[in-house]
Formats: sequence, C-alpha cells, structure tokens
Amino acid sequence: MTIFLTTQYLEEADQLADRVAIIDNGVLRAQGTPIELKKTIGNDIVSIKLSEDNDEIRSKLLDLPSVTSVEQDNKIFTISMADASKHISELVTTLSALGQRPEELSIRTPTLDDVFLEVTGSHLKEDK
Repeated sequence: MTIFLTTQYLEEADQLADRVAIIDNGVLRAQGTPIELKKTIGNDIVSIKLSEDNDEIRSKLLDLPSVTSVEQDNKIFTISMADASKHISELVTTLSALGQRPEELSIRTPTLDDVFLEVTGSHLKEDK
C-alpha cells in the first residue's frame, strides 16, 4: 500500500516515511529514503555562538580543510564539516588564535531540514 503524506514538518517525514521527495516550486529536487537523503549532505553540522562576529572569523574557518561551508547569523556560526568529532579541536584552536572562546558549541548530524536547505537553497516558508 502506498500513502502520500504532504508535510512541511520534515522531522515528521523522517519518522514516518519510508521514502521522501522534496518538491520546490513544482519541481522534484530530490528523492530517496531519509537516510539516503541525509547522506547526500555527508557532513556534520557544528553550531558555535561567539561573543562577536566578523568576516575574519568566517574567512579563517573556511580556510580549514575539513570545513565545507560557514553560515553566519549575528554571533552564531553554522559550520558544515567532515567528521566533526575528529576535527573539532582544529576548529576551536583556530577560534582561540583569533581571541574567540565559544559561548556555546554543539555538533549534530544532518537532518532533512539540512537536506531541504541544501537542495533548494532556502528554508521552508511558514504561513503566517
């Protein structure tokens, strides 16, 4: 039996669906099992809150070989990097050399929200 579930709650889709399709503006952008889709991102996500933000910090983080991208929203840096648990020390060492001490730091594996962002280039739009 096949059941179609349409949802903007990708956590729900991750829990309930055997297969997921991401459709953006009427175009099928990606499809597969939740695990397959999350593996397409391939990197861990590190979120760091710093006491300040500047372009030098972003630039120095992008220079690290394990870092593939850095998004910056005020003082919160979201970093995509390969095998974060293995390379987190070089990230913190780089920040320390710039006079930065993380106020908060978390590491997580990719979610379907991350896949959606990667595939479409935008966050889900919520109706208000």
